[in-house]
Amino acid sequence: MKKSIFIIGLLLIAVGVFEFHPAVKEAQSYVSLENYENAQTPCQELIAERPWYGTLNYWFFAWLAFVPALVFSVSPESPAWIRAGRVIIAAGICYALMNLAVHLQWDIRNAPFKENPFNPDPLNGWRMDCANYAGDGFSTLVVLVSAWITACIYTGLCLIIWNFYHQKFSQEIMENYKRDIATHILFKVLKIYGAIVILTIALFILCFFLFYFTNWFLPFGQWVGLVLMPILWPLFVPLYGFFP
Repeated sequence: MKKSIFIIGLLLIAVGVFEFHPAVKEAQSYVSLENYENAQTPCQELIAERPWYGTLNYWFFAWLAFVPALVFSVSPESPAWIRAGRVIIAAGICYALMNLAVHLQWDIRNAPFKENPFNPDPLNGWRMDCANYAGDGFSTLVVLVSAWITACIYTGLCLIIWNFYHQKFSQEIMENYKRDIATHILFKVLKIYGAIVILTIALFILCFFLFYFTNWFLPFGQWVGLVLMPILWPLFVPLYGFFP
């Protein structure tokens, strides 16, 4: 438990440094003078030339590290309400951090192009043609609507590892061990979602063969995609921390 609290403390300090340190903000908006004045320089090159800490999505790594640290901060001998609260808090914070990660990725993407394009100072942005402040909003919407499922999946995976560790190594979990109500509900939800995903993939395969061998299903294909794709969105949420 002490190790987990120590890790969470270090994580909060690291996130705070990246969030508020002026050098990080400067690195996010950095553009070399040579490329800054060259209108022919591709936008991707302007984005890629920044220092590594100017392109690091620290909120993405925050949710990756925070959830297992919080899960392992509670022992199997803790009261059921503490174990249940741990699950709810871990999933809730994971959902919030996933949304922050997507918003931060858009901020990082556009940091060099936010300033007044007519300002002659090379630290501001001439290349406003590269700005893409919100895209089509698809990634933001997907994460807002479906990241709670992704957060539950990741929390569930951490709980499985936690359970395995305390069964095989610490041996604090015996055969008569009872799960708390939050963990029980979480795994029920994940089982239902897993079954829906399997059925969805099977339906996609069926649709593919129907498209390939016959034309009668063609007019309904787009409607099938609109119904089925939202089911699979939560599986792609982690990618939006790097590719908004």
